[in-house]
Amino acid sequence: MARVLHGDGEPLPGLLAAGSDTGGLWNRAYAGGIASALVFGLTAADTATATATASHATD
Repeated sequence: MARVLHGDGEPLPGLLAAGSDTGGLWNRAYAGGIASALVFGLTAADTATATATASHATD
């Protein structure tokens, strides 16, 4: 879902991350390239769209 989490593991409402900002995907070395930005960017976009659509439907 590309959501940013609090230290307790709970999601921060409305905050999404993509690319190297997601952190925690590589133990000691960054794999490089733009693959993670592409994958998590699309995932974040899907999450944002679903959230906005659900929010709009309840207004």
